[in-house]
Amino acid sequence: MAQFTIAPYTLPGSVTPAQMLDALCKEWGYQAQVLDPQTAQLIPNPQTKVDFAHAYLGKQFKAIYLKQAQNAAAQAAVATVVDPGDLT
Repeated sequence: MAQFTIAPYTLPGSVTPAQMLDALCKEWGYQAQVLDPQTAQLIPNPQTKVDFAHAYLGKQFKAIYLKQAQNAAAQAAVATVVDPGDLT
């Protein structure tokens, strides 16, 4: 199995990184078998669990960053709005 690093986090009790990876992949919808578009047959997923977890986390990190950047931009825009009553 490929290495899945979750450092610096300490896993509870005797949970191994492999067990945590399995749990994450199950929670996030990893499919061990996928449909081959050429044959319409189920084949082993060419994306490993490690690759799947890294891709999923990458998407989540990007979404969180974009949400925070959008919120910061909205707050900055609101802060620059001039009250029409202040123009006189």
